[in-house]
Amino acid sequence: MPDCPNCGLATQRTKDWVCQWCGYPLVSSSYPVIDKTYKQLQAERKAASSPYAAAPSDFVPEYKPEPKREPIERPVSQQPPAQASYPRPAPSVDSDITPESVLINPPPPRPELAARPEPVVPPPAKPKEETPPVAMTPVQPPPEIETPPVFVAPPLSQPNPAPQLPPQKQTPPEPAPLETPSPAQKQPLPTKPEFNMEPDPEPLPQELMLEPEDIENGMEIAVEQIDMLFKTQREAAQEAFTGKTFIIQGIVEKIFIREHLDIRYILLTGVLKGITWSLRCTFEQENGKALTGLQEGQAVKLRGTYDSIGKNIIFKNCALV
Repeated sequence: MPDCPNCGLATQRTKDWVCQWCGYPLVSSSYPVIDKTYKQLQAERKAASSPYAAAPSDFVPEYKPEPKREPIERPVSQQPPAQASYPRPAPSVDSDITPESVLINPPPPRPELAARPEPVVPPPAKPKEETPPVAMTPVQPPPEIETPPVFVAPPLSQPNPAPQLPPQKQTPPEPAPLETPSPAQKQPLPTKPEFNMEPDPEPLPQELMLEPEDIENGMEIAVEQIDMLFKTQREAAQEAFTGKTFIIQGIVEKIFIREHLDIRYILLTGVLKGITWSLRCTFEQENGKALTGLQEGQAVKLRGTYDSIGKNIIFKNCALV
């Protein structure tokens, strides 16, 4: 017989698919089946464990009388002492006081009892005489006062109504004339605020003007000339600058050196005002040591190769000349 996986006892499966001992579910069909449920088995075990379950219904318990207890004889040394009985004193024969003498000659009253005043008992109260009920006379209401009749005047005859005139067309009122203020009352109009407008950019001299066909590799060029070319002819300027190296003249606007990020470049601007395109010139590590001696606003000349255009015009592999 297989064992239960919960209680470990050899078990059988009940009708409700549980262990007959602990009620653990048994799904396997390898356990033999009992034609009883787990609750029925529990009820049978509980009835078998009761002390009155095995006794028949006509069982009468046997009466056994208690055995008689014999008195225990104790030695004299352990017996309790007997209580002493004292005889009552006999009346003396010579005494003159007898019951008859007490009744004939009573003893005198004691002074402390004679001094007490006798309690005063109040006389019984007389019953109250019942007074006859007083006859109530009914109250008559006051006589009603007759009010004189009110005189109501007859309605007056209405006179003939006046004839109604046909409705007339209402003309809108004329608007009041506008009051024009006198010249003395006129207030001057507020003037527009004056804005500080930036001056127009200075025009580039005619001799410095360049065309895309004039661009050559290795030529010396200023920042103003590069800015003018890219403002007027951007696409042609990009084709003319691609893959060429130039010697550039300009003014240092900003210096950026971040050695831990491998960033080294300067921004160049021109001498004239109104520059649109600044030049971003990047330096390699061997040429970037010279940037530590530069200051903003200083005029410099450097060599660099055109790279691309974005927020700035970018030149790479730059070196101070």
